[in-house]
Amino acid sequence: MRFSWNINRLLGLVVLTGLVPVLSSCIFNNHTSRPPNTYACDFQTNAAIQADTALFHISPDSTITAYNFSVQSGSSLVFRYNHQKKAPDHARDAGFSETLVFRIPTDVKKFDYQDKNFSQADVFYQRSCACSISGAGFKVTSGLIRGERLSPVHWIIRVDVTVHTPDGDFHLKFNRPFYEKNLL
Repeated sequence: MRFSWNINRLLGLVVLTGLVPVLSSCIFNNHTSRPPNTYACDFQTNAAIQADTALFHISPDSTITAYNFSVQSGSSLVFRYNHQKKAPDHARDAGFSETLVFRIPTDVKKFDYQDKNFSQADVFYQRSCACSISGAGFKVTSGLIRGERLSPVHWIIRVDVTVHTPDGDFHLKFNRPFYEKNLL
């Protein structure tokens, strides 16, 4: 009888010892896990930004004029920043994607666009989300975009802009490396 009590006690300790890390890791993971953010920061040579105005319906009785834009072949360097935040598994409308594009002349090694010369960069922003402006592009007219070429295939870009939309303002601020898209 003394022998079986020790075995039961030993089995209980083994089970308890095995469950504590499992239970604590589940609690830890559920409590601290967040949906991943993904970023794409690249540029294309011999490119241009094609932007066309379009009417977007933001409610049953309201439309806005916004932009559809895409990167086409051309004679500039076009930079593209894309940030995607995945929604948690239990939330259907919490994720979003945002894209910022702008262009510079191909022969530039360093640039600094601020409020007064900002329009030279043709800066556009688009947000895709569970919102009334999803998919609409907006021209960014002020802020700061600064860049320096570190090598023929590598730039460091600093952005600090605020985009004004019917759904409110979106502030975008980053300092990231950009690589030539053809090499990715």
